[in-house]
Amino acid sequence: SESRSHLRGALSTFTDGDLQVIPDWFRERGWSLERILQVLCWHEPHHQGQAHAALNLWKGSHG
Repeated sequence: SESRSHLRGALSTFTDGDLQVIPDWFRERGWSLERILQVLCWHEPHHQGQAHAALNLWKGSHG
């Protein structure tokens, strides 16, 4: 998908040496690139789980 291509392109601009860098737009939170990637890896699958839970609840209440 296009979103996946954009993400892969963005990630390819970083190296392992960049993991401890805190980007300007996350300076207030104190989040390094490593932390941002950890949250991203948790956050997106979390939405998938929410969608499945909602669908299963709907199916359960609508026979």
